[in-house]
Amino acid sequence: MNPIELGLLINALKNKDQGFFLVEVDSIDTLNDLMLKIKIAMGRARKKTAIISFSEKDRQDTIITFIQNKIDAVPDASVLFLTNLVPSTATPKKIAQFFQLLNQTREFLYIKGKCYLFIAYPDVARAFPVFAKELYSWIPQRYRFHTKSLSPREFSQALRMEEKTRFVGDKDREYLRDLISVYDDQLRSAPDDESFKVNNIITPLADLYKENDQFAKELQLRAEILEYWKQREDPQQCANAQNNLGIAYRNLPTGDRAENLKKAIAAYHEALTVYTRDAFPVQYAMTQNNLGNAYCNLLTGDRAENLKKAIAAYHEALTVYTRDAFPVQYAMTQNNLGNAYCDLPTGDRAENLKKAIAAYHEALTVYTRDAFPVDYAMTQNNLGTAYSDLPTGDRAENLKKAIAAYHEALTVHTKDAFPVDYAMTQNNLSDVTLALKSIKPNDRLSDN
Repeated sequence: MNPIELGLLINALKNKDQGFFLVEVDSIDTLNDLMLKIKIAMGRARKKTAIISFSEKDRQDTIITFIQNKIDAVPDASVLFLTNLVPSTATPKKIAQFFQLLNQTREFLYIKGKCYLFIAYPDVARAFPVFAKELYSWIPQRYRFHTKSLSPREFSQALRMEEKTRFVGDKDREYLRDLISVYDDQLRSAPDDESFKVNNIITPLADLYKENDQFAKELQLRAEILEYWKQREDPQQCANAQNNLGIAYRNLPTGDRAENLKKAIAAYHEALTVYTRDAFPVQYAMTQNNLGNAYCNLLTGDRAENLKKAIAAYHEALTVYTRDAFPVQYAMTQNNLGNAYCDLPTGDRAENLKKAIAAYHEALTVYTRDAFPVDYAMTQNNLGTAYSDLPTGDRAENLKKAIAAYHEALTVHTKDAFPVDYAMTQNNLSDVTLALKSIKPNDRLSDN
């Protein structure tokens, strides 16, 4: 489903008091998802919607009589979905007859002053301009929505496309809360169809909870989704659900932090029984990176072993996340790898820090200041810390490199834009500057 296409349709429905729209969909799931999203958008625009399904039409009713009765039943609805125009088993002759009769309703529908969305599968949509030419001539734009649904973020872009604004801070949170409320209402009133609820309501609602940092509620839905796919014995969907469940456990701020992370690790390992490098390389790398993050955050048990497992997972991710094929993921994983090496308490401290520095430099081949300013500043700060801690080599040179890295971070971490990061980086810079001043001119540390 194209967010731009959906945004154009939503904007037309928001701004028009009446009109005709032809919408082509490829499946019942796309149809239901589309109607739900348009209903949400119209609710925000204070417009009510209603469905006129021709599958409910009695044989004795004319098309005009049927539509008239449906419109009268929902007088405050201004946007009407006209669905199931003809039965899926209809012959070409029956389809032609239907559209010839529908064509005769043009003036009647126009007088009613509503927005009408004629929603049809491709073969039915193609018959529209052939057998209902006059009605079709009043339709200014044809919309096509095929296959995958939109993520909450893509949907937010579609909803407010005409505003040309980015969703950040409190404005974004307010929007997410509104959208969550709508999905909650939909979940309570949804038909008793588990497949529809999981795919069209529960899954996007879990994504919204994650966006809004409501991790406990997200976790509950992730568990429901996993159980649904387990019952259907779908290994690929189960692996995806396990990965998402692991993320939810890792993000959960309440309860026993160590136990949450252990559950996240277990979920990632389950996902990796399906997401192998040969069968699902991209998903394999993603899950390995997530696994590395969980091990890095696990502070109980053998800290060194946890970090070694994290490092191994990041290296596995990098067998797929190469700089040429996945530059952004490559940089992200290299930065994570650098952090793990910096924290590793065992082994050769100098060698660990050299590996961390090498990883940060690799990340910075992608995280440039122009392309990724926030990530650039974060990695430069990490690099500065690694250089400042490096116990071997020319101590003064190491500290000078740390100072240079902190200054680079401060080109992004300004006091106004990032006050907390600014303060942290300034503190690091102050400590390193004082350390440099305390070094005698010929004071050196040789490599072990």
